[in-house]
Amino acid sequence: MALVGGGGAGNVAGSNPTGTGTILNYIGNRVYGYSGLKQIATSFVTHLEFTTGPSYIIAHLEFAGTIGEGDISSGGNSVFMVRLNDEISQQIKVGTSAESMPCVLPLDILIGPETKVKIDCISNAATSNYFTCCSLVGRVYA
Repeated sequence: MALVGGGGAGNVAGSNPTGTGTILNYIGNRVYGYSGLKQIATSFVTHLEFTTGPSYIIAHLEFAGTIGEGDISSGGNSVFMVRLNDEISQQIKVGTSAESMPCVLPLDILIGPETKVKIDCISNAATSNYFTCCSLVGRVYA
Protein backbone atom coordinates (compact mmCIF):
# COMPACT_ATOMS: atom_id res chain seq x y z
CA MET A 1 0.00 0.00 0.00
CA ALA A 2 2.66 2.53 -0.95
CA LEU A 3 1.56 6.00 -1.92
CA VAL A 4 4.04 8.30 -3.51
CA GLY A 5 3.86 12.06 -3.71
CA GLY A 6 6.39 14.45 -5.15
CA GLY A 7 9.08 11.80 -5.46
CA GLY A 8 9.00 10.45 -1.89
CA ALA A 9 7.30 7.37 -0.48
CA GLY A 10 4.61 7.69 2.17
CA ASN A 11 4.72 5.99 5.55
CA VAL A 12 2.11 4.55 7.90
CA ALA A 13 2.43 7.49 10.29
CA GLY A 14 1.72 9.98 7.49
CA SER A 15 4.42 12.15 5.97
CA ASN A 16 2.84 15.43 7.07
CA PRO A 17 -0.02 14.58 9.42
CA THR A 18 -1.11 18.11 10.29
CA GLY A 19 0.17 20.25 7.45
CA THR A 20 -0.58 21.27 3.92
CA GLY A 21 1.23 20.63 0.68
CA THR A 22 0.77 19.10 -2.76
CA ILE A 23 1.32 15.44 -1.80
CA LEU A 24 -0.86 12.78 -0.19
CA ASN A 25 -0.53 11.73 3.41
CA TYR A 26 -1.85 8.49 4.80
CA ILE A 27 -2.53 6.83 8.08
CA GLY A 28 -3.28 3.10 7.80
CA ASN A 29 -5.88 2.72 5.04
CA ARG A 30 -6.92 6.41 5.11
CA VAL A 31 -5.46 9.06 2.83
CA TYR A 32 -5.69 12.83 2.74
CA GLY A 33 -4.21 15.90 1.13
CA TYR A 34 -4.79 19.57 1.87
CA SER A 35 -3.45 22.12 -0.57
CA GLY A 36 -3.57 25.02 1.84
CA LEU A 37 -4.35 28.47 0.49
CA LYS A 38 -2.96 29.11 -2.97
CA GLN A 39 -2.74 32.60 -4.40
CA ILE A 40 -4.79 32.69 -7.56
CA ALA A 41 -3.43 33.45 -10.99
CA THR A 42 -4.54 33.71 -14.59
CA SER A 43 -2.35 30.70 -15.32
CA PHE A 44 -2.69 27.27 -13.71
CA VAL A 45 -1.49 26.88 -10.11
CA THR A 46 -0.89 23.33 -8.82
CA HIS A 47 -2.88 22.49 -5.69
CA LEU A 48 -2.25 18.73 -5.35
CA GLU A 49 0.12 16.45 -7.27
CA PHE A 50 0.96 12.84 -6.44
CA THR A 51 1.21 9.30 -7.81
CA THR A 52 -0.69 6.44 -6.22
CA GLY A 53 0.89 3.08 -5.41
CA PRO A 54 -0.40 -0.39 -6.30
CA SER A 55 -3.77 0.13 -4.54
CA TYR A 56 -6.79 2.17 -5.58
CA ILE A 57 -8.37 5.05 -3.67
CA ILE A 58 -11.99 6.07 -3.21
CA ALA A 59 -11.76 9.78 -2.45
CA HIS A 60 -13.89 12.80 -1.72
CA LEU A 61 -12.49 16.05 -3.11
CA GLU A 62 -13.62 19.56 -2.25
CA PHE A 63 -12.74 22.65 -4.27
CA ALA A 64 -13.02 26.12 -2.71
CA GLY A 65 -13.34 29.02 -5.11
CA THR A 66 -11.71 32.41 -5.11
CA ILE A 67 -11.96 34.15 -1.75
CA GLY A 68 -10.56 37.59 -1.00
CA GLU A 69 -9.17 38.08 2.49
CA GLY A 70 -9.87 41.80 2.52
CA ASP A 71 -13.29 41.75 0.83
CA ILE A 72 -15.26 38.55 1.39
CA SER A 73 -18.28 39.90 -0.50
CA SER A 74 -16.38 39.82 -3.78
CA GLY A 75 -14.85 36.91 -5.65
CA GLY A 76 -14.40 35.50 -9.10
CA ASN A 77 -14.55 32.38 -11.19
CA SER A 78 -12.08 29.55 -10.76
CA VAL A 79 -11.70 26.35 -12.76
CA PHE A 80 -10.10 23.30 -11.18
CA MET A 81 -8.66 20.68 -13.56
CA VAL A 82 -8.27 17.12 -12.30
CA ARG A 83 -5.77 15.27 -14.44
CA LEU A 84 -5.26 11.50 -14.23
CA ASN A 85 -2.12 10.33 -16.04
CA ASP A 86 -1.91 13.71 -17.80
CA GLU A 87 -5.46 13.49 -19.18
CA ILE A 88 -8.20 15.83 -17.96
CA SER A 89 -10.68 13.71 -16.03
CA GLN A 90 -12.79 16.44 -14.45
CA GLN A 91 -13.20 20.18 -14.91
CA ILE A 92 -14.93 21.96 -12.04
CA LYS A 93 -15.98 25.62 -12.19
CA VAL A 94 -16.47 27.39 -8.87
CA GLY A 95 -17.88 30.93 -8.75
CA THR A 96 -17.69 33.07 -5.64
CA SER A 97 -19.14 36.35 -6.85
CA ALA A 98 -22.23 37.57 -5.00
CA GLU A 99 -25.41 35.66 -5.97
CA SER A 100 -23.35 33.05 -7.79
CA MET A 101 -22.99 29.27 -7.56
CA PRO A 102 -21.81 27.56 -4.35
CA CYS A 103 -18.29 28.57 -3.39
CA VAL A 104 -17.26 25.00 -2.43
CA LEU A 105 -17.98 22.07 -4.74
CA PRO A 106 -17.52 18.36 -3.94
CA LEU A 107 -16.42 15.50 -6.19
CA ASP A 108 -16.29 11.78 -5.35
CA ILE A 109 -13.74 9.91 -7.42
CA LEU A 110 -12.07 6.51 -7.74
CA ILE A 111 -8.35 6.83 -8.41
CA GLY A 112 -6.76 3.72 -9.90
CA PRO A 113 -3.47 2.09 -8.96
CA GLU A 114 -0.24 3.64 -10.25
CA THR A 115 -2.07 6.82 -11.30
CA LYS A 116 -0.44 10.23 -11.58
CA VAL A 117 -2.88 12.82 -10.21
CA LYS A 118 -2.53 16.57 -10.66
CA ILE A 119 -5.08 19.18 -9.60
CA ASP A 120 -4.55 22.70 -10.92
CA CYS A 121 -6.65 25.85 -10.71
CA ILE A 122 -6.92 28.96 -12.87
CA SER A 123 -8.93 32.07 -12.01
CA ASN A 124 -10.17 35.22 -13.67
CA ALA A 125 -9.75 37.44 -10.60
CA ALA A 126 -5.98 37.93 -10.48
CA THR A 127 -5.54 39.92 -7.30
CA SER A 128 -2.76 39.30 -4.81
CA ASN A 129 -5.09 38.86 -1.82
CA TYR A 130 -7.38 36.23 -3.41
CA PHE A 131 -6.93 32.52 -2.70
CA THR A 132 -8.31 29.08 -3.57
CA CYS A 133 -7.75 25.65 -2.01
CA CYS A 134 -8.75 22.02 -2.34
CA SER A 135 -8.74 18.94 -0.17
CA LEU A 136 -8.86 15.18 -0.65
CA VAL A 137 -9.95 12.62 1.95
CA GLY A 138 -10.32 8.97 1.12
CA ARG A 139 -9.68 5.32 1.75
CA VAL A 140 -7.05 3.07 0.20
CA TYR A 141 -8.09 -0.40 -0.98
CA ALA A 142 -5.75 -3.31 -1.78
